[in-house]
Amino acid sequence: MQEVVDQGGCGSCWAVSSATVLRAHSQLYQQDRKFSAQRLVSCVPNPEQCGGKGGCGGATAELAMEYAAKQGLSLEEEMPYKGSDLSCPAEMSAPAGAATAAAPNLRSGAKSLAEFDAASSGGAKLGITGWRKLAENKVEPLLLALAEEGPVVVSVAAGSGWSMYSSGVMNSCPKDAVINHAVVLTGYGSDAGKLYWQIQNSWGPEWGEKGFIRMLRRDTREENEYCGWDKSPQEGTACKGGPDKVRVCGTCGVLYDSVVPKFRLSKDGWWHTNGKRSIEA
Repeated sequence: MQEVVDQGGCGSCWAVSSATVLRAHSQLYQQDRKFSAQRLVSCVPNPEQCGGKGGCGGATAELAMEYAAKQGLSLEEEMPYKGSDLSCPAEMSAPAGAATAAAPNLRSGAKSLAEFDAASSGGAKLGITGWRKLAENKVEPLLLALAEEGPVVVSVAAGSGWSMYSSGVMNSCPKDAVINHAVVLTGYGSDAGKLYWQIQNSWGPEWGEKGFIRMLRRDTREENEYCGWDKSPQEGTACKGGPDKVRVCGTCGVLYDSVVPKFRLSKDGWWHTNGKRSIEA
């Protein structure tokens, strides 16, 4: 994975994690492009207040992926990360009403890209063909996506255990996890018999294990059944007027909200050059 970003005092975890995953998938399917998290912070509309009030006030990976697929995305060098609510250049703004029209699908996790012609979208020149939300609260789709597609944006309850984390396999989340943070799930493994999720955070490279955390992962059945109620979903991914509570599963609620982009494979993509995939028409 790439260098770890420090989001600073801006509530931009949703944008930083989305830009990181988009870059990772661009490397795998197209070519290395370091995408601008600042453009997402500045330009992604959030009229339904999903995950917050937008920008540094919070949003969701679904909104970020929707914007990137439809409008395209700048490179980091073109719009560097400032960690603040800078105004969006007029030419980068989404059409009026675009986010409002998409909101029901963003809430439900429907495959939004079936609704428009990806070939004519702003993301087409970057090879972006869509995005999808994985099935909620299920381990198997998440493991499969990691192995066969690449890193995934996931939402977690980053409580005191995260703040105090320095190294090792962390296990300090109750079942009733309150989702409040978006991160990048990069893989999974085991250490001295302990299964773990490998996660890239956005609190800078000095935090944790060089910006990463290993979080306890139970076996498939136990992880699927480690569930509780998030009674403050507005702190995570819920939209205005959404439910008062949502069921969340997995350590720190990691199985609840998982999002992956879709890219067209080119001859320069890692999957192709390493003989894993054939070029798509």
